[in-house]
Amino acid sequence: MNIVAYLAHADDEVLGCGGLLAKLAAQNHRVSVVLATDGVVKRETEIDNTAAARAAAKILGVHDLFFLGFPDQQFDRYPLIEFNRAFDKLGLQPDLLITHSAHDANHDHTIIYRSATVVIRPLKNRTKVLACETLSATEWGYHPFTASLYVDITEYLPKKIEAMKPYANELREFPHPRSLAGIEIKARQRGLEVGCRASEAYQVLRWFEI
Repeated sequence: MNIVAYLAHADDEVLGCGGLLAKLAAQNHRVSVVLATDGVVKRETEIDNTAAARAAAKILGVHDLFFLGFPDQQFDRYPLIEFNRAFDKLGLQPDLLITHSAHDANHDHTIIYRSATVVIRPLKNRTKVLACETLSATEWGYHPFTASLYVDITEYLPKKIEAMKPYANELREFPHPRSLAGIEIKARQRGLEVGCRASEAYQVLRWFEI
């Protein structure tokens, strides 16, 4: 299968679906990550996360990594069609697309969710679509994340944690969700819900007969 994670920022791919991406890559599926940002985070100073994203992609086994070039936390300056066109120009034809939850606290995430629903319209592609939960964005949103699919990532949790380490600028101290301990605890919590040692939870947005 052709797997595409279409997400807003560098580090969202690890936090939201790093375990699943590593698992699918290990099963010889082609895994691509599309990040809408230019890789630069604007806080008190500018932080370039592009090298960290490439390092994380290598750890997870991602085949292709793309940056669409939009500035961090300024996505609302652009009409949605610009994101759609930038994605379409990549020429990807995903069998499975993973994107953000519609209710994340981060506004950039919700814009990419809306773009994803357009670029994989069912009359255009028979694409399965999952929404992931992105730590420090989904759980802080205004709507509970109700999981409808659990993926056992017990074997791949170490890779997910290792892939987050290059993002030293994004890591925080526990009990922040975006800490190494927080990532593990969330995976263990989701695993407890379904009887495995570690899991990632997803919402099925669209599925087709297998």
